[in-house]
Amino acid sequence: MAYEKLRSDRILTAHRTGNGLKLLTGTPSDSLAQNVPLLYDANGNVLSTATRTGNTTNYATATAGAKTSGYYPKWDANGNLANGDSGGSGGGGSIYEWSVATFDAAAVSSPLELVDGDQILLTDGIYKVYWLSGAASYYYGSHKVYRPPSTGWSWDNQGSATIDSANGYEYLKTVAVSLCSWRHRSAPATPYIITAAFLVDLTGGIPGVGAGASCGVQLLFRESSTGKTVSLRYGPASNNYTSTVDWDKWTSSASFSASYTSYGAYAVLCPGLGPQLIHMRIANDGTNLSAYLSIDGQHWHQFGANQAKTDFMAGGPDQVGFGAFSAVATPVIALISWQES
Repeated sequence: MAYEKLRSDRILTAHRTGNGLKLLTGTPSDSLAQNVPLLYDANGNVLSTATRTGNTTNYATATAGAKTSGYYPKWDANGNLANGDSGGSGGGGSIYEWSVATFDAAAVSSPLELVDGDQILLTDGIYKVYWLSGAASYYYGSHKVYRPPSTGWSWDNQGSATIDSANGYEYLKTVAVSLCSWRHRSAPATPYIITAAFLVDLTGGIPGVGAGASCGVQLLFRESSTGKTVSLRYGPASNNYTSTVDWDKWTSSASFSASYTSYGAYAVLCPGLGPQLIHMRIANDGTNLSAYLSIDGQHWHQFGANQAKTDFMAGGPDQVGFGAFSAVATPVIALISWQES
């Protein structure tokens, strides 16, 4: 009895009929590969098909949950089979170079195109994306980050500041001194923790306004009824060369009240411009507000003491946010990670 060895990249689909196994074989250039049946029910009926247009595989799914099984062929630009991903079985490993808009469209409207283990390099973004357990997992370098939402934010004292979300994160640019420009959103139910990571220019060099002094990045609590705000702030002090960390109270975005804690002036050089991430965290346990700093996003240290949520505010914060303090310089801030827990 003769046996024929089949190359795995020539097996397009397989399904069972009784005690037999039917194999559909060929190559991506064959006419059979232009309309490949992917999924079958227990009776051998086709549930899903795929068609190829150039190097794009288009899926038509007839039943819910069809992504959980079946063979998903992918072709390169020359029509060659690129891989043998098997949805839901830990295959994957394809690498894509997509724009943020293309990735968002694929992740939302065409999730069948992505399988566990796929990687997406964003051509106009800063993240590397891994598709795991049917969802995107974002990394900036070796840091796992949480892509911030692009909707749900409101301004407090926008002035001439601008926000850009097109690259997958929140890019806040201040172009004139306005004391504070804040972006805020509804706070989660207590207890909650807000953890954020920023890239910043605190030199004033990018907008070309002001020296690198008296400015900073802020992570904040805000009370919507009064506008009162408590913020954790990091940035250069008035002497241009050192940095401070401040746990501040603000009567409004244009009116500073006082600091609970201020530390670091004349002690630490400010890393005003560069790839260093600034990790900040605030927490509200329902009674007290607290602030934390980290150099690696893993080890967190409380800054200052707990403050009662009604110490400065009338009833406590119902909003959270981030922003820029610009008393002299005009900072540029990229919020690249925002996690509510």
